[in-house]
Amino acid sequence: MHRCFHIPEVLTLICEACREPTGDNDSTWVTSENTQSLAALARTCKEVYATAIRCLWQDVTDIAIIAEYTMPGCWMLDLVDDESNIPLLTPARHIVEADLTRFKFYAPFIRKMTFGGSDWPKGLSEDGYLALTMTLNAPIFPNLTHISWDTAGISLSYIQYFASPSLVSLHIAGDSLSFGDLHVLRCIRQRCRNVSELDIGCSYILTRSEQHMVASFADTISTWSLHSLKTPFMSLNLMRQLAVDPTLRTLHITNQTPWPGTSMYHPLESLVLPAQAFSALTSLVIGADIRADRLLTMLESCSFGCLHTLEIYQILPRVTWRSILAAVRGAHSAPSTFRRLRLKEAASPGQPRPPPTQGAALEPLYGFSALEELHLDFEGALHLGEDDVSRMAQSWPQLRLLLLPARAPPQERPPLHALRHLAARCPRLRTLGLEVDASDVSLVHAPTDVRQTALASWYVYASPVGPAGPVGAYLSAVFPELEKIASAGQVADGDLEEEAPENPTWRKVQVLVKAFGAIRAHESLCTAKGRVIRAGHIMELDGIDF
Repeated sequence: MHRCFHIPEVLTLICEACREPTGDNDSTWVTSENTQSLAALARTCKEVYATAIRCLWQDVTDIAIIAEYTMPGCWMLDLVDDESNIPLLTPARHIVEADLTRFKFYAPFIRKMTFGGSDWPKGLSEDGYLALTMTLNAPIFPNLTHISWDTAGISLSYIQYFASPSLVSLHIAGDSLSFGDLHVLRCIRQRCRNVSELDIGCSYILTRSEQHMVASFADTISTWSLHSLKTPFMSLNLMRQLAVDPTLRTLHITNQTPWPGTSMYHPLESLVLPAQAFSALTSLVIGADIRADRLLTMLESCSFGCLHTLEIYQILPRVTWRSILAAVRGAHSAPSTFRRLRLKEAASPGQPRPPPTQGAALEPLYGFSALEELHLDFEGALHLGEDDVSRMAQSWPQLRLLLLPARAPPQERPPLHALRHLAARCPRLRTLGLEVDASDVSLVHAPTDVRQTALASWYVYASPVGPAGPVGAYLSAVFPELEKIASAGQVADGDLEEEAPENPTWRKVQVLVKAFGAIRAHESLCTAKGRVIRAGHIMELDGIDF
């Protein structure tokens, strides 16, 4: 064997190339041709056996897989009558030490494991968990670095048998957590000191008697030293502690749902942060309700030096957009590092619509020259002109996504011809959501020197549109790769309706863009004189129903 195969790094690269990338999806792991090839390599070549086995088993992320394939004859399938309808592995007999030989051999290779739910078509019953945990010594997987646990599938109390000191990432999902689970988390904190990523994604509904649990969970979380935290449990003390934590990089605060008919106090309602807060943070996501004035107060205390992502999903009215966006800009001391901004104004049923927002309100954001994604949800109308679109294109040349939906129809829209600025200056723009006035369009207006081939989706919302032919011709000339045009109708009072039927004219425009592209591709083939031309549009033409 060539001496290069004695280098562990080279063998690892070869074995990893043999695997089919599966991510977290185990449903095709056993039947994958590449997986079987790697297993054959491990059986036939002694020199690469250890490396091949390690690569083979590091993709196994469900305990049912290793239990079934290393302990044959120990299990029977039991079909549980529930919503999941997934057959469960249940012990067929008493499990003895001899049954665990292969399991113990392969267990140290496992790095990442899902408990309680995955894509694998079989699960492990609670009796199966009991059989393994009562027979094997803890930690059952000694080198486990990542645990994903679904409390809807199996009680969190079993995690104590699987968590090892090597654990660095813990994701918990499910319906809810109890005070018993709180003690389990404290136990894991003491045993697994290297955990730097904690994700609690429970869809939590707080009853009157459970709201006091929030502070207890928040106090427990405050004892962890984390790089990444996602949690529905937040308190004033925890928020202030995180604000000055030099190691925290990602913070995601999810919403806490109160029991119907009750109200719930949230710490963001009275939040006062220390100065220079979140200076080391790179990503901040707030899914909980926060009043606009409290958000302004919070941003005034922040000094983002590394932040590249800011997402706030429930800003309670009334929102003054220029003030909010100015506060975002003022809070960032290194605007060239900022990449993504998502702000959503919460709906206020029964309340009058807020006044329209003018395009000048976006002025503070023009300082973020490296912005790649901008998504602003307005409850009122957004009035934009061609100059505003031109300024956006000039300020954000790296833009890949631009979505500006508004719940109320604007009185002022940029003309369709204004999109030429985005086509000329934003070559990476792939997703656009912007209302325009396409009622008077001519192909004569289409620029002859601008073709933007990245745009694939355009959400026109309630944009007025004239005859489909000229509009389709214009878009085909400027955005030849445009695949999707999505529109929405309007309800009687003029407000946009999210589930309204699409505008049939815009549907025709989408079809015509593809048709014109196919015709142009065919013409290019006729004049190519041997050059290679992509003819995908030509084949699409036959399937278009005009």
